Amino acid sequence: MRTIKIKTWALWMVCGAPIAGADVTQALSEGRQVLPRTLVPVHYELSLIPNAGALTFKGTVQIVGDTPTGGRQVVVNAKGLTFDEVRLDGQLTGTVALDEKLGRAAITFPSAFAPGRHTLEIAYHGPITQGTIGFFAMDYNAPSGKRRTLATNFEPANARALLPCWDEPALKATFAISVIAPAGQMAVSNIPVAAITPMQGGLQRVRFAETPRMSTYLLFLGIGDFERVHREVDGVDVGVVFKRGDAGKAAYALQEAVALLHYYNDYFGVSFPLPKLDLIAAPGEITGGSMENWGAIFFSQDHVLFDPAASTERERQTVFLVVSHEMAHQWFGDLVTMAWWDNLWLNEGFARWMQTHAADALHPEWHTGLQAARIFESGKRADAQVSTHPVLQPVASAEQAAQAFDSITYNKGAAVITMLEAYVGATDFRDGVRAYMRKHAFGNTVDSDLWREIQAVAGNPATLQRIIS
Repeated sequence: MRTIKIKTWALWMVCGAPIAGADVTQALSEGRQVLPRTLVPVHYELSLIPNAGALTFKGTVQIVGDTPTGGRQVVVNAKGLTFDEVRLDGQLTGTVALDEKLGRAAITFPSAFAPGRHTLEIAYHGPITQGTIGFFAMDYNAPSGKRRTLATNFEPANARALLPCWDEPALKATFAISVIAPAGQMAVSNIPVAAITPMQGGLQRVRFAETPRMSTYLLFLGIGDFERVHREVDGVDVGVVFKRGDAGKAAYALQEAVALLHYYNDYFGVSFPLPKLDLIAAPGEITGGSMENWGAIFFSQDHVLFDPAASTERERQTVFLVVSHEMAHQWFGDLVTMAWWDNLWLNEGFARWMQTHAADALHPEWHTGLQAARIFESGKRADAQVSTHPVLQPVASAEQAAQAFDSITYNKGAAVITMLEAYVGATDFRDGVRAYMRKHAFGNTVDSDLWREIQAVAGNPATLQRIIS
């Protein structure tokens, strides 16, 4: 019978100071910029009409949600969007007050709506940007001329640039997307295409199947002159999507993704729950390097494409480590998602730890376990600066969440996970992770939920306070 008890210096690694667990929880819950729960989303039906040439788009979203109390006002996240019409249950017409600083829109109706289920319908339009955050365009030169790809990149809180929504990780919902795209291009999202309808003017309407419950920041849409290679493993269609002409650079990532999916299905004890998993290469570099959108991971091209005739061994291993990191998130982050951004360290620290864990299992000849020491040293160097912060840190706003993606979150977080696995033992740690995945699939958690499952395997129930005290 063992009790997980990380020493005081390890508490400092997690919290930055010896704060009791209850005090940490209280500190982290205060002052968050979250939306009022007047309406809680259940399902989004999103229709988009992008105009790639004009860098604008039109959208209509029907949001089915529940309200426990009723009221006259609904507040959603929206950034850079113009609302053209708002209706509730097809009747009440709302007036909109936008707050661009907070990325919110307050919708007020002339009379109160009752408790229960309602449908909020919003017609709107907005810009397609030329950065690589939100909904954006990426231009590149191809042998046949200039090409433009449209894509999304939302973490932590930029889904609000594509659609009015509740842009918080805990407010999971299902999504069904349709988009009008050029007939000669491919549209990719989290879930396979359900139907393609030809339209006049060289266009097509692409409708995707409905997603499981998921957080807004994991939503993805890409439209471009793409090609796709794929294989099936464990009942999942695994593919690599890339700009036309790069097929010779996609085979390595596909090979490793197939091996990783099988490995992760076993390690996590829960099979990948979506029918397909695409690794999508951007035609260039994107903010954040790569992004773990559920079923549609979006990569900077150098993180997923590998030219066997020209790339180096270091580049080969980099592709594997990035792919393994982002694929680990398909479970640890996507299937089970942090309730709020203060627990980002657990998502990213775990994926950073898992990228070398998977490499040791699938490519022991690389000795990546030894390379992990560099990860920990990077975390220590960042921690030695005056700008250091706790791994488990208060996050109040989307802006603060964006600043939390740093070496302490990733590398110091990986060190904490490494210590915990070493203390509990690899088998008990894995079995605890499996129990955590089964219990919280399609839901949201805080770090104490993971510790509780690991502790149950190790022998004693424990609270977060006992674990870090």
